[in-house]
This record gives sequence, structure tokens and C-alpha cells, in this order.
Amino acid sequence: MPEFAIDDPMLALIARFAGCCSKLDVSEESFLRQQLDEIRRYVGSAPKEQTQEKALEWIAGNAERYRDDWKTNLIASEASSNRCPDCPLEDQGGSGRCEIHDRWLEVLNLYVKDETSSRQYVEDTLGLLRRHKERLRRSLSLENSR
Repeated sequence: MPEFAIDDPMLALIARFAGCCSKLDVSEESFLRQQLDEIRRYVGSAPKEQTQEKALEWIAGNAERYRDDWKTNLIASEASSNRCPDCPLEDQGGSGRCEIHDRWLEVLNLYVKDETSSRQYVEDTLGLLRRHKERLRRSLSLENSR
């Protein structure tokens, strides 16, 4: 099976940073079945003699975007279901994700939906980390002053 490649440079960086997609179990067959179902829905109402033409029309107009969307959604799904490698909850045995991860997923989802640019994604993520660092610094300062 060919290696799963992430074409979007920002999503590739996100996948490496979050450590979520290094051992992704991706089935090309599953993707192709989903895409075929989409094509069938598209040609479903066309007269039988136009089915092949409509299928080719869908492929020409949508196949590349469909694959890109599928990869993007797969990465977003993986990122949301895993903890970051350095999650503070890991040592505490907590379940779920930390607050930072939840907020980061909100930013990631905006990027995945093309509602924000790569630059804005980076700025928002860095702002999230900066605010978290400041909260940690304040809490440590309070603990040390007691």
C-alpha cells in the first residue's frame, strides 16, 4: 500500500507536531468506496444513457478536492481523538484532552474549514501557547509565594 502523504504543508506540520498521524491506518479501498458512493449520488438522478458522462463530469470537477478534503478530515479526526505527546494530563492519568488541546482543536477546525489562513492559524496557536505559558508562570509564582 502506498504511504499516506499529506499535501498541505501546514497540515503536515500539524500532524508531525501533534504526533497524531505517524501510524495512521489508512485504507485506500475505504476512501475509494466513499468516493464511489459520492459519484453514485451525483449520477443517481441522471438518465441511464448519461450516467457515464455525469460520472466523468464529477471526477473532472471534484476528485482532487474530494481527496484533499478526505485527507484533511482524516487528520482533523485523528488530532481530535489523540492527546499531544506532551499532554499535562498524561502524568495525571486523566482521560480526555486538556484545555489547551480543546482550544487548539477549535483553531485547527477553522483552518480545516478554510475559515482562516495558515498565517492566522499559526498566530492563533502561538497566542494560545503564550497565554497558557503565562497562566502557568502566574500559578507557579503564586505557589512559590506561599
